[in-house]
Amino acid sequence: MQVQGSADHSDRKKILFFCSGLPMGGAETHMVQLREGLAQRGQPSDLLLHGLKRSEAMMRAPGAQNPIFLDIKGMSEIGGWFKTWRALRRLQPDLIVAVNQTPLIIGIICRWFFATKAKIVCIFHTMEMQKREQHLISTFRRLSPFCDAIVYVSRNQKRMWSERGIAARATEVVYNGVDSSKGGPPPDARRTIRASLKIGDEDYVVGVVATFRDEKNQAQIVEAAADLRARGVPVKVILVGGGQNFAAVQAKVRELDLEDRVFMVGEQTDPRPFMAACDVGVLCSLMETFPIAAIEFLSCGRPMIASDVGGVSEIVEHGHNGLLYEVGRRDQLADRIAELAQDERRAALTANARSSIERFSLDGMIDQYDRLFQRVLAN
Repeated sequence: MQVQGSADHSDRKKILFFCSGLPMGGAETHMVQLREGLAQRGQPSDLLLHGLKRSEAMMRAPGAQNPIFLDIKGMSEIGGWFKTWRALRRLQPDLIVAVNQTPLIIGIICRWFFATKAKIVCIFHTMEMQKREQHLISTFRRLSPFCDAIVYVSRNQKRMWSERGIAARATEVVYNGVDSSKGGPPPDARRTIRASLKIGDEDYVVGVVATFRDEKNQAQIVEAAADLRARGVPVKVILVGGGQNFAAVQAKVRELDLEDRVFMVGEQTDPRPFMAACDVGVLCSLMETFPIAAIEFLSCGRPMIASDVGGVSEIVEHGHNGLLYEVGRRDQLADRIAELAQDERRAALTANARSSIERFSLDGMIDQYDRLFQRVLAN
C-alpha cells in the first residue's frame, strides 16, 4: 500500500480502537484495514474488544493483531463497567476511535468517571439499529454532543441521523474504500472456483458476499433463484459468508431443491476469488449503510444488482455500473437478474464497473481519517 498525502507523523499520539467485538462484518473489516493502514504510516494503536463475538478469519486479518479482550456480555453486566474503566485507565490513549454506538456510549460514560481524558471519535456504520439495539437510540442521541467527532460512511446516512437529532462537536463523511493495489483476484480464480463447484465456464452466475444475518436477507435470492428456474432463466448463485442464519438459508435451498443451483461456500478470509467466479454481484439487504462488498465486486469488474437502501445508491448508479431495485421486492430482484442474463446488457454495465469506484480507494480513506484524527487531537 502506498502512502499518499498522509499527515505529519513526527509526534504521534496513541490511538485506541474500541469495538464491541470482532465478528466477520463490514464495520469490523473497515476497522482492521484502517488500523493496519495507519500502522504503516507510523501510527501506534491498541485494539480493545468489549464483547464476546469474534471470527477466526477476522482475528487473522492484518490490523487485528494483539487485541485486548474484555469478554463482557453487554452493558448490563455491572462488573464489565469496572473492567472497561480499568482497561482505559491502564492504556491511557490520547484518542479513542469508537466503532459504532455501544463503544461510544461506554467511552463517554467512562470519561465522565475519570477513566480517561482521551478525545473520542465515533465511526458510525449503522443506518438502522437492529431490534435488540433500539433502546440505545435515545442514549446515543443524548451522549452524541459529547463526542469530539462522528464519522458517517455515506451522505444518506449522515442526513438521516442528523434528522433524528444526532449531533457531535464535528461531523464528517468518509466513504469506505478498497485496496486496489492488491491487483484483483488471481487470473485463474474464475476457472478454479467454478471447477471446484462444478459450475460450467458458460454458466450465468450471480453472487452475494455477506454475513448471514436477518438484514442481509439471503433467503430472498434463494427464492428468486426458484422463481427464475420456473421462468427458464438458468442462473446459478454463490453465497459467501457465515453467521447465525446460515443453517436456515441452507435449509431453504434444500426445501426448494436448489442444491444444484445455489452454492453456499461459508466464511472466506479473501472473498475476491469467489467474486471473480461470478458474472454479477448482488446485495438483497433490507438494511445497508455503505457496503464494502458492493465496492469489492465492482473493483473485480463485476456489475451490481442491489436493493436501493441506505448509501447503496452512492455506489451503484442504476443503468451505469449496475441495477437497483426496491427493497424487499423479490419480483424486481428476479427481473434484474434475468435482465443481466443477456450478454450484451451485462457487458455494457461491466465496462463501467472498475472505473466507477476509483474514488473509493483505501489509501484515500486512510488519508482522510489520518487528517481528521490529527485535527481532533490538536484541538
